[in-house]
Amino acid sequence: MRRAALAAVALLGACGGGVDPAPVGGSFDVVLVTAEGEPVEHEETWDLDCDDDACTLRRDAGGALGDATELRLARVGGGGYSGEARTGCTDVEVELDIDGDVVVGSVALGGCEDLTLGFSGSRAG
Repeated sequence: MRRAALAAVALLGACGGGVDPAPVGGSFDVVLVTAEGEPVEHEETWDLDCDDDACTLRRDAGGALGDATELRLARVGGGGYSGEARTGCTDVEVELDIDGDVVVGSVALGGCEDLTLGFSGSRAG
């Protein structure tokens, strides 16, 4: 699954995403991975509440994203979503695409910790 996650991130990045123009959202089981494809932690559930202009990402505190439990992600040109937040001394930037039952993207951490991660997930349930 780790290599599949990176492949999905690379494929959607190369194709400019595949986001349905209708509002999307729901709960997704997500795995974060390093550039080498190694998981950085256990699977976590992200809840995305979306409308035509943005999504709010909600998640439990902890893991690589620390205390970033709620991030507002604006819709961007290619149909994906992007947003950032600051938790403590760490800047968290998330970019994601939702294509049907799959979510993929990247997380960039800066400030106290400099790290870029890829992620992929499928609808929870």
